[in-house]
Amino acid sequence: VRSCLEAECTTESDVEQGEEQGADWLREQINELLQPDEAPLRIAVEELPSDYLVSFTPEAVLQHLRLHRDQATVLQQKVLLFPEKKQGSWPLLMLCRDRQGLLAKLCGVLALHNLSVLAARIFTWPDGTVVDMLDLAPEAVIAFDEQDWNGLEQDMNQAVNYRLDVGRKLYNKLESSIHRRRRQVQQLANKVIIDNDASTRHTVMEVYGDDQPGTLYQLTQTLSDFHLNIHRARIATEVEQLIDVFYVTTEDQEKISNKELLDRVKDALFRVICDGEEGL
Repeated sequence: VRSCLEAECTTESDVEQGEEQGADWLREQINELLQPDEAPLRIAVEELPSDYLVSFTPEAVLQHLRLHRDQATVLQQKVLLFPEKKQGSWPLLMLCRDRQGLLAKLCGVLALHNLSVLAARIFTWPDGTVVDMLDLAPEAVIAFDEQDWNGLEQDMNQAVNYRLDVGRKLYNKLESSIHRRRRQVQQLANKVIIDNDASTRHTVMEVYGDDQPGTLYQLTQTLSDFHLNIHRARIATEVEQLIDVFYVTTEDQEKISNKELLDRVKDALFRVICDGEEGL
C-alpha cells in the first residue's frame, strides 16, 4: 500500500480504499500484540489515522502507543526524543503535543546540532499528539554515543517554549566560515508543485531543491509564517536532491482555496530553494 501511495499508481479512491484495508489489517495485528493485563492505552488503535498506520510496523505503532500512555504527564509539557543507533542512519522518534511552528523548530535545532535529515515521516494523531520519525546523519564524523542527545532535547524544549532563537542562531552558524554553503556537485532542478486535487483534506506541496544546511528549516518556517498547519510530511534526500512533500491546511483546517495565497506561498518556497546563499 505504501509503495502504491508514493508512486501514485492508482486513482485517489483506489488508494484510499487500499489504505483503509491495509490499516484495518494492521489494527488487528496491533490489538493481538497487546497484553491482556497491561494498562489501557490513552488512544484506541481504531482512532489512529490510516496513513500513519501503513507507515510503520505493528510493533513500532505499539511502541508509540505505550510511550504515549506511560509518558502522558510529561508529554503535556515537554518534547520527548528517542534516538536509536542503526547502521546507515540514526532513527529519531519525537513525541509531543502539537503546536504552531513545531516542525520548523525541530528542523532548526537539528541543523544547530549538525544533524541532517535523510528522511522523515511526520504525523499528527486525532488527540493532537505529534509522532515524527526521522532518519538522521551527522554532518561530521562522529559516533552515536558522542552526539549530545540530551542537549538536543533540551534545546528543542527551549525552542518550543520561545526561549531559544533558532533562526538567529542558525543564521550565525551558517554565516561562519566553518559552515559555508556546500559546493554543489550536480546541477539540480528547483521546483515547487502545489496540488489541491491529490488529497481530499489537504493541500499538497512538493518542493525539490538543493539539499543545504538550514534549507529544511527555512521551508517549514515559511509555511509556519503563512499560518499553515503541516499535518503530514514526507522528507527525503537523494544525491544532494531535497524532496519534500507537505500536506497542509489553513488555520481553519481547510484546504487552501485562495489563489492569491497559493501563489504567494509557492513564490516564497521557491525563493527559499533558489536563494540559499542569502542566508535565513
